[in-house]
Amino acid sequence: MGYMTVQQDAVDFDISVRFKLDNLQNFLCTDGGDTENDSRMSAVFWPGYMLKVSRFTEGSSKQRKCRLSLYTLAGDRDAIPAVVVCATVNAQSLGGYSYFPKPLTKQAVFDNGRIALGTLLSQRTYETSSLMQEEDAVIVHVSLRSSNTPTPRATPTLNLIHRVLTAQPLSNTRFIAFRRRDSVGHLSCPRVFHANMGDLTSHYERLEGLLETAESMEGFELPRDARLDEYTLACEQYEHDSDFEPEEDEDEEDGDMVVIKSEPRKKAAARDRPKPCTKTLEDSLVAEGAHVLDNSRSDANASMYSSSSSFDVIQHKNDIESDLYTNSDFDGTTIVLLGTASRTWEALLYYLYTGFIEFAPFRMQNTPRQNATVAQHNGEHVDRPTPPSCRSIYRLAHKLELEGLRKLALQFLESQLTPDILLTEVFSEFTARYEEIKEMELALVVRYWSLLKSSAAFKDKMVQVTSGRVPFAADIISEIMLRVSAKNG
Repeated sequence: MGYMTVQQDAVDFDISVRFKLDNLQNFLCTDGGDTENDSRMSAVFWPGYMLKVSRFTEGSSKQRKCRLSLYTLAGDRDAIPAVVVCATVNAQSLGGYSYFPKPLTKQAVFDNGRIALGTLLSQRTYETSSLMQEEDAVIVHVSLRSSNTPTPRATPTLNLIHRVLTAQPLSNTRFIAFRRRDSVGHLSCPRVFHANMGDLTSHYERLEGLLETAESMEGFELPRDARLDEYTLACEQYEHDSDFEPEEDEDEEDGDMVVIKSEPRKKAAARDRPKPCTKTLEDSLVAEGAHVLDNSRSDANASMYSSSSSFDVIQHKNDIESDLYTNSDFDGTTIVLLGTASRTWEALLYYLYTGFIEFAPFRMQNTPRQNATVAQHNGEHVDRPTPPSCRSIYRLAHKLELEGLRKLALQFLESQLTPDILLTEVFSEFTARYEEIKEMELALVVRYWSLLKSSAAFKDKMVQVTSGRVPFAADIISEIMLRVSAKNG
């Protein structure tokens, strides 16, 4: 019988298992034995997982502890998709008493078929619990849920659909992000997106950062009685490959611009600059549902500053008509994002509700080919987000610890790195910032080395390196030489 190769693209599960860990005194308190090999393995359970409890010692006191790990069956692991597993672990007495004040939780990606879930028990815990010593055993409850990608069947999406069908309020939380950024950092063309953070954060771990803008990204919370134009709207930490669109030529927009007479600003006025969002997640979450709904696809163009002392604010007419520049009657939490482009944010929220994301063709800068491809996509899919840059999504997913989304962006970036652009990428600031990106690109350099070493592009890059025009060159060159030597040696 012939066999067919199968590539599994997704996995979805919600599993609860329990097992008895007994003879704890011998396991945690007895001297001797090989602590590394003194472990206990569970039977295999669907869909091919096993749990392992192993002993280890920690610190100068040689305090014994036991670690719980999750394994997959050995096999062709390359054919298994990258699965982010959300685990919840609790240890109870034989009578049901919980030894943990709160369950142990862990979210991680399978790495070579294994995930370390964390420390389950310690010698100190055993010695301070008379009940545990009397029973000399615990019942361990483990819940495992796949979280490799959101799906339309997920609770947040189903709740949203039901609210739409029953005409319930859709949102009490909105995000304002900007489409354009000029050469000095001023932002314009605001767009509004709504999302039910109560649903999303209860279903997907690590999403608290969507509201904690002071910790995870540049932004602030807009008070309910404030207007957007009372704040300095600028992106200080600009990435040249972000999804912000550059300003259009001023000459082409003059017919749509109006000049507003400036008024003296109070020195150090509270609203002359953004205030960071300091609310906790619990303070900011809302009970009502929400929708990844862009209800402000305003084509507003940039707010710009003139060199004149009498007239310093130039706005597009549509900006002035937007309720974001007046006293809005929106009764809810508003988060203003300064460091994330509206295209990136819309794609993120759409992904969280649907599990779908499509990236723009890889680019070093805005190019006619890339722009034409995006325009074609928008024409064919008017009700979907504009494809974002994979690097912008990678940065955002890295900040918010969204492992599944980060992996998707990484895989797309790798698929786009041909030999002719690899040399530029491997020496970039983006690569220097993320170890995972650097490792992937260095592996590609070694793979393509026979083509790269004699290419004109490599010779040009070496000239730039030796002249000091490449800031992150020394470490990269050293790594390339070491890896190529190891491969050939």
